[in-house]
Amino acid sequence: MVPTRLGEYTESLGFLVAGIHPGRAFDDAYRQFVYRITEQITIGLTSARAFEQERQRAEALAELDRAKTTFFSNVSHEFRTPLTLMLGPLDEMLPEASERLSPEHHELLVAVRRNGIRLLKLVKTRTHYRVR
Repeated sequence: MVPTRLGEYTESLGFLVAGIHPGRAFDDAYRQFVYRITEQITIGLTSARAFEQERQRAEALAELDRAKTTFFSNVSHEFRTPLTLMLGPLDEMLPEASERLSPEHHELLVAVRRNGIRLLKLVKTRTHYRVR
């Protein structure tokens, strides 16, 4: 009976129970053969464990990606309406504002509109594309 371990000082994953051939002496060569079989089994178990951990990691990342996409879709939706409601009156006010306001104040309103449109484009882009 030989234990299977991932490392020299780790707990056993299991045991290999091997029958000894009655016509052959259990010498060092036979012992090495049994240990080599145990090593191959351990390598297989290690690979299976690593594969399972990677699968779980991939599932966790996929879930995180879904949550992120949902979050940005919700945020985009929540921002789109107020931005549209702000930009509409601003667009109506800008032509008249150029006559009534100083050039500096008019430029500030133009900058507000430009930045609002930029933010609205960003919000719309996040709605249509998956976030990476």
